[in-house]
Order: sequence, then structure tokens, then C-alpha cells
Amino acid sequence: PLIDLQPTACCHEKFCRRCLLAHVTTHIRQGKANIQCPACPEPINPFTILYNVEIPLALRERYQELLARDLSEKQDT
Repeated sequence: PLIDLQPTACCHEKFCRRCLLAHVTTHIRQGKANIQCPACPEPINPFTILYNVEIPLALRERYQELLARDLSEKQDT
């Protein structure tokens, strides 16, 4: 079977789609709003995560909460 490789928007490094999803979901579960590309220091665009229907809705909602919390903390400083 062919592996479904997906290039990242920042550095165009190709990753297995399931591996990339695992990377993102792990970081959301760890409470991180700023999720970096696994290949370079660039952050993954939040909209790429929020609108990815392969990520369960509950995790996308959690990520949205993390983004809001992160924004709120930045405004307080």
C-alpha cells in the first residue's frame, strides 16, 4: 500500500498524514496552542488545525480554547 504523504506548508517536508495528525493531536492533548512543524521551527497555521475534519471535533474545540487562552495571556502582559 502507498503511504499518503502530505507536505507541510512551511518547509514542504513530506510526512505521513497519520503521523502528522498524531503530532498535532498529541500537542493539543498536552495543552499546547503553538504547535511547531515536526521538521522546522515554524508554527503550524492554526486554521490548518481548526478546519481539519480528520481531527476529532472535541480536540479541535480544545485547541480553540487553548488558542483563546494563549491570546488572553498575551494581552495581559
